[in-house]
Amino acid sequence: MDWWSDLWLIEGFSTYMEDVVETAIEPALEDLDIFALRIMQAILDSDKLKSVRSLHIDIKDPTQIEQLFDDISSNKGSCLIRMLNYTITEGLFKEGIQNYLKK
Repeated sequence: MDWWSDLWLIEGFSTYMEDVVETAIEPALEDLDIFALRIMQAILDSDKLKSVRSLHIDIKDPTQIEQLFDDISSNKGSCLIRMLNYTITEGLFKEGIQNYLKK
């Protein structure tokens, strides 16, 4: 993340990893299995509204940063990260995350 405009990368990743860790610790919770019901459906519903905002917002004034911490950055961001994980395979996803965290 170069600037606050891409806050969704951090917020989305942490939200997605909550379910990954919870499922690893307690598989019976099935957090990854119900992800689509809990988060994805809500995001899809909000995406059809005219008032929906983009994940990437040009921040020119630091006073705008606080408004970015919301369900859009965390939940919609986690949906995109989840889709990426399933699209490029888990191995490539893990490699990409490791490279991202090292940078």
